[in-house]
Amino acid sequence: MVLLSIGLTAGLLFVGTCGAVAVARARGGNSRAWGPRSASLIEKIMAGLFVFVTGATLPGLYVLAGIVSGTPPKWLPFVTGALLLAGCLLIGRLVTRIRWGMWSDELLTDFIGEAMPVIVTAQRRAGEQGAELVEKMRVALREGQGRDALRHAVEVRALVETAALPEHAAWTKVSEQILYWEHGHLPARGSRTRGLLRAKDAPTG
Repeated sequence: MVLLSIGLTAGLLFVGTCGAVAVARARGGNSRAWGPRSASLIEKIMAGLFVFVTGATLPGLYVLAGIVSGTPPKWLPFVTGALLLAGCLLIGRLVTRIRWGMWSDELLTDFIGEAMPVIVTAQRRAGEQGAELVEKMRVALREGQGRDALRHAVEVRALVETAALPEHAAWTKVSEQILYWEHGHLPARGSRTRGLLRAKDAPTG
């Protein structure tokens, strides 16, 4: 009975996860579709208690529905309640991550698409070394993978900066924007870039 009750609860969570992911992907990354506002701390606590209590009642509901037989152990409601609460928290994090990723891709696809002519011009002025990166950027833009396009743009930027070309107003603006979006949407790469910039700007003895 215990294993069956826990298995049924886990099955419900699996179905809920699939449904939540499908809904998140269908709604896309548009922040206006996320809801009017974020829940307050009290609302989050109340929602957590509601989920836990709901999970705690599942073993009794399984018995009433005739799915399982016997009397549930006294500790089983606490297990199913904690399982349902943990599952809902994981679903929430997963959905938020999916929605944020989609929003980030949409935003960066627009930015890179608009900046593409300037990036291509700067790359050609710096040499042919970054031609493959530019082509990868185009492929990423066609597929709507804005973060991948930004990663390639960061590499192109590094090549252009290394080439030490004469200052150009359009490229200077795009270069600063690439660095800005890198810090916000590619945190690992952004940290690495900040370290390189600090090392570059550090005084030499």
